[in-house]
Amino acid sequence: MAVAFFPEPNSGATFEHTTFTTLGFIALAVWPCIAARRGQTWAWPLRPTTAVAVTTALFLGGAGICTCCATTAAPSASGSGR
Repeated sequence: MAVAFFPEPNSGATFEHTTFTTLGFIALAVWPCIAARRGQTWAWPLRPTTAVAVTTALFLGGAGICTCCATTAAPSASGSGR
């Protein structure tokens, strides 16, 4: 909800929007580990091994997106595309 209170402007980004977006992504990535349960009576998606694998995959995917965005040149402000 905090991301909605601090929307991204037409150009660039704000510190608040970036902060709350990052916190939201971290919360979603860690959620499987918070929901994990030990024991054979639980379904396999709720077991710790699966939870750690999913959390790791989400963090690696997020890191890949951050790396891609950081290394990709932004379009020019003039709109000419050059």
